[in-house]
Amino acid sequence: MPSFTSVISQRTPCTGLFISMFSDLAVALIGNSGFDCVITDTEHTPVSAHEATHVVHAVAAASNGNLEQTASLCPWSTPRRMHDKSCKGARYPPLGQRSIGLIHAPFAGHNVEKTQGYCIESKALDVAVVVMLESAEGVKSAKAILACEGVSGAFVGLFDLRLSLGLSGGDGDEPSLLGCLRQIVEADKATEKPVGILASSTASLQKRLSLGFDYIINATDAGLLAQAAETSLQEARRTATKKGAIDSSDASTTVAD
Repeated sequence: MPSFTSVISQRTPCTGLFISMFSDLAVALIGNSGFDCVITDTEHTPVSAHEATHVVHAVAAASNGNLEQTASLCPWSTPRRMHDKSCKGARYPPLGQRSIGLIHAPFAGHNVEKTQGYCIESKALDVAVVVMLESAEGVKSAKAILACEGVSGAFVGLFDLRLSLGLSGGDGDEPSLLGCLRQIVEADKATEKPVGILASSTASLQKRLSLGFDYIINATDAGLLAQAAETSLQEARRTATKKGAIDSSDASTTVAD
């Protein structure tokens, strides 16, 4: 399975999806649908670490890669703090301070030394640390944060960023927001590290791509389910209404004859 960093480097822009409904079946279907990456959202959902582990393994088995949005977000007060907490916490020694829980590693085996070697040698360099830029303060430090050793890229938390700017809603083209997005993209280009963002519509997708974002999360599992349910219901009602009109016309014709 290719890593997120390798997918981003080989194919830009990339498209992805948010997973917030932690169903193994839904995840398997999404994993096989062709998205370049998915974000399993454990920040805004009441999912346990046990459930998240199964979902991540299912995505890894079915698709290109996975990003984990964790419930523990470290403050972005300084680039140094970002490096110490996020980068070191995501990687095994000697690159970081992550504890090795071998039994829960993908493809873990009974041979501890073999599994440990696999985790460290094969996976250490493939772990992507993607930081969230979702406040006015974070935007100001975007270049310094992305320049930190070990940071692989960033993702814009659009809703929270808008709130920090005093804006409502989840999307828009306000000058203050566009200024922040351009500043983030400039930091992206200066550090050569990919930055992604959410796009809630086709129009928004086109605008974000034109700004220069490297990957776009353009759907959510809950949104796709709601959209499909609404579309199916509307089509069924249109068909039923049309058939009812035809049956009524036939009945009227029969009576007239």
